[in-house]
Amino acid sequence: MTGRDEVLAVVADLSGPLGPFRTPEDMDDIRLMWVSEVDWSAFGHLADIACGSWPELARLDPDAVHYELSRLLTELGQRDVAGAVARLAGLLEVPAARTVAIAALGGFGPAALPALAALVDEPLTVSEAVWLACALGETEDERARPALLALRDRVGAPEVVQEVATALVHLDHC
Repeated sequence: MTGRDEVLAVVADLSGPLGPFRTPEDMDDIRLMWVSEVDWSAFGHLADIACGSWPELARLDPDAVHYELSRLLTELGQRDVAGAVARLAGLLEVPAARTVAIAALGGFGPAALPALAALVDEPLTVSEAVWLACALGETEDERARPALLALRDRVGAPEVVQEVATALVHLDHC
């Protein structure tokens, strides 16, 4: 069984600076190797980490931690897409975890569309709306188009309008 401390250490390692001897490709290899070796309990630990503030991660760039958590959740979640989508959909109700859950859900394609589309009518920050537009586009599902248009019209912030436009272009080329 994979422990929480091990998961925290991996998130911290992947979220930290590259240093002089690592490349982004090395980090991808480390992430993929770790995902292939851990058991399913790691998914729960990652979800729990997304919900809180951890001293082990406090010194790191929050955007890097967000990125790694969402990537790890998406990649590990491919083992049980229905279970992962259900768990991540539950995290949408947790303010601290919402953007990580949104970003991770985009990687599950059409399976995540109902959970993501349901957020369009929820109160969202501009940042959350931008992440949601990106995730809806990443589903590569034409059925995301009405949700994207509704998000653009409801939020209207320039950043959201731009991300919706990008997602719509992406959908046009899928």
